[in-house]
Amino acid sequence: SPKVGPNSGGTLLTIEGGGFHLDVQVRIGSKPCAQIQVISQTKLTCVTPATSLQALHNIVATNPDGNRKTLFGAFRYHPLPVVSGISPSSGLITGGNTLTLTGSNFLNGMKVKVGEKDCLNVNVASSTQLTCRLPAYEQGEYAVKAINPYGQESVEAIQYSYFEHPAPQVNGVSPTVGPLAGGNTLTISGTGFRTGAIARVGGLDCTNVTVLSAQKLTCQAPARPAGTFSIAVLNSDLQKGVLAAAY
Repeated sequence: SPKVGPNSGGTLLTIEGGGFHLDVQVRIGSKPCAQIQVISQTKLTCVTPATSLQALHNIVATNPDGNRKTLFGAFRYHPLPVVSGISPSSGLITGGNTLTLTGSNFLNGMKVKVGEKDCLNVNVASSTQLTCRLPAYEQGEYAVKAINPYGQESVEAIQYSYFEHPAPQVNGVSPTVGPLAGGNTLTISGTGFRTGAIARVGGLDCTNVTVLSAQKLTCQAPARPAGTFSIAVLNSDLQKGVLAAAY
């Protein structure tokens, strides 16, 4: 145990049997298992060597007197699944939307975990891409893991964020030009604006923000040097909408 590990080796095996001598030698396929620790005559541990062969390997234990036993096809070398990215990276707590995972070493029969919940209807399009349907969850950030049929889990720290409300979207600003000293009133239009939202011009906060509705807010522009800047609206849950080169 375990019965599978990556080709890079380094898996700590627990091997059970009988008659293990303190100086017993263990091989995984043709290579010696390292750091052998004989716990008792019936149990030992060792660390798997690296190999380039993705296959089942025999485990062979040999005592100093030459007495040898083989457990055929006992350990499988297989690379870990790798998740390099997800899309989208956030969504509503109701779930139901499609999550796309990109990475490597995906196999038919993969499972996907979001936090402690299963992502549903997993479809493996290729060894580098799969999709699944997100479960409902409480608001927060949750780790996304891909698990292959051998029980190997991805180890990358990929997070998916659940939000109670949709992200804001900025569609326009009026006026689109103003003095360097700022202080003039901007009317920003879009969707998903919530009470307590922050508005920014090129990364600097507007003052006196008033959310008139989910589609409109007003604020006073900050002072800025000459140039064209983005307009951003940031809700209290830290979701942000940005309209580039808008003012």
